[in-house]
Amino acid sequence: RAFSLADIGYAPYMIRLEHLGLEALWRERPRVAGWRRRLFERPSYKEAVEKWFNPKYLEIFEAQRPLVRQRMSTM
Repeated sequence: RAFSLADIGYAPYMIRLEHLGLEALWRERPRVAGWRRRLFERPSYKEAVEKWFNPKYLEIFEAQRPLVRQRMSTM
């Protein structure tokens, strides 16, 4: 399957959700989970995106995960 502009457009949102630990949003949605898996497995993703993550940025999101998950569970 080709990687489209729509995939590119939604990738940042999926990355953010992933960093915030909100996997529950797609746990019962196999097509979304499959798309996410294929996105993150792409060599181009690893080279163009993942390789450039700032470790301090990732630490901030990791620290915020419990609060975000708690807020999401009350919605």
